[in-house]
Amino acid sequence: MDAGPMESAASPGGVAAAGGWRPLVRTVLLLALVGLCGAGLFAAPFTAARTPGFWLTLVGMIGAGCLGVCLAGGRGASFRELFLDQALQWAGAAAAVWAILWLAERRGLAPEAQGPMLVLLIAYSVYLSGIRHAGSLIAVALLMAATAAGAVLLERVVLLAAGLAAVLALAAFFARPFLAGLRRAGRPEPPPGATGGTA
Repeated sequence: MDAGPMESAASPGGVAAAGGWRPLVRTVLLLALVGLCGAGLFAAPFTAARTPGFWLTLVGMIGAGCLGVCLAGGRGASFRELFLDQALQWAGAAAAVWAILWLAERRGLAPEAQGPMLVLLIAYSVYLSGIRHAGSLIAVALLMAATAAGAVLLERVVLLAAGLAAVLALAAFFARPFLAGLRRAGRPEPPPGATGGTA
């Protein structure tokens, strides 16, 4: 007699196949968020990065990444609820970024100061997403804030080395559930008669 859908879903292989993709997607998106933040911070002194289009595009990409992390978190919220929440939040963040750049252009704020300021604003938005929907985003937000502060206090070379070390540490931390799922999924299941006694 064939196993029913409930029995197959409850098997270890079914669980790994059903939920094994979530840690991978979450890890990739979290690392992408950190990379986007670093790109904005390091590109800030250049002319192209001073335009609102660069930072607004960056905000949109980070907002989409946060939405993906929230959806992969699997906390039970519907897609419509998460989408509306994140769309409103990141629309506000985009408006704040545009206002800062508008004021900076008229008050002559140095590009070196714009980058850390805008990254701190983005980190705060990521933090808000984390405390409401996905706790892993809190670690990303704290890393973004620390990177922005380090950009002011440290030299670029030291900041780059510290940023790479932080990214690797974050990758190792968030990849643990996914790697554990791969190890469990790769183990061959024992035959039915291997564990039981002979009839």
